[in-house]
Amino acid sequence: MVQGYDYRPEISGNSMNTDKVDRYNVAQMDLFKNKVFLENRNKVKLDNNEFMNLTIQDIYNNIMNLIPNLYNDYHKKYLEVSLKNTDKFISDNIIVKETIMSMIFNNKNIVYLGIVIIFISFFLYMINL
Repeated sequence: MVQGYDYRPEISGNSMNTDKVDRYNVAQMDLFKNKVFLENRNKVKLDNNEFMNLTIQDIYNNIMNLIPNLYNDYHKKYLEVSLKNTDKFISDNIIVKETIMSMIFNNKNIVYLGIVIIFISFFLYMINL
């Protein structure tokens, strides 16, 4: 016959087994919390600002590739503007002007160009030019 203390060790007074079970449960919960935290650590976004969610390495890579990125973006915008304007008598100066305006106001690489200009002005200030 099965006694009540076989299933419920706290009745028998053997609290050593319950302590082990409690510690094991706490360890399992900590392991689960750490796993969930590590999985969701990189997924957390504080806001929708694309620039503020970049790492320093991403910013550095974007600054180092600034010239090719600006050229590619300019070429894409130039093709967009030239295809948008169907007038065959429009001058190339107007297309270039609209492309540059579109680049300045709608391009994310302009931020990196601003960072480079700030660094250059800081270094020129430091050497008193």
